Amino acid sequence: MKKYLACGATFADIYPIVIASLFVCPPATAQVVRQAAEAETTPYVRRGADGIQECGIQVKVVDDRPPHVDQYTLVLAVSPEDNFGVIQGGRLRLGLNQWKSILAGKISIPKPSGPSPAGFWITGEADAKPLVPIRLVQDKNIPAKLIAVAAYERTVSLMSEIAKGAPTQFNLRYPGDVSAVMRFSAALDKEGMATMVACFDGYRKRLDERSVQIKAEIDRLPGSVPRNAGH
Repeated sequence: MKKYLACGATFADIYPIVIASLFVCPPATAQVVRQAAEAETTPYVRRGADGIQECGIQVKVVDDRPPHVDQYTLVLAVSPEDNFGVIQGGRLRLGLNQWKSILAGKISIPKPSGPSPAGFWITGEADAKPLVPIRLVQDKNIPAKLIAVAAYERTVSLMSEIAKGAPTQFNLRYPGDVSAVMRFSAALDKEGMATMVACFDGYRKRLDERSVQIKAEIDRLPGSVPRNAGH
């Protein structure tokens, strides 16, 4: 894969955005499962002045079904500052000739446009239930962008399975779409896995630091008894 849809938004982008819709369930009807023509995973790391801000994995998938090419980018991430996971990304639909021109370096990748996603879910093929967003969030500047708030534990578990190359399916549906499920499998390489592990090591340190800070704040509350009192 030579060109991909950029996805550089962070957790901080979520808060000024208006919540658009609640719990979005996957359809119960039968769906076509399409094998990705190309798939790639890379570690996702965001650092700030205080250290690790987000750890996760980025998935890039191409589905080349004439007369167009669908290019998906998904980022699954968690932050020491929050108790939920976030999945961001979207789909860029291009004509075949436009796609060939992009690969040849003749034109740049256009910005995604169109309506907001109508639904989304993602799951490991071995999982009994998909990871369904707690809610979808709308980006008023880029409506076609996916921002999904998800359960923390399931997000971390799915990141781990994807990193190991477990077969995974997802459905990112836009208004008017013929519902189809994308299937991919793309493990992180050795270097990518090391980067992801290092990120979560820093993540744990951030959690330990926050725990110490919270305990200190509790001990300063009126009437509180210092935790080390009497020892």
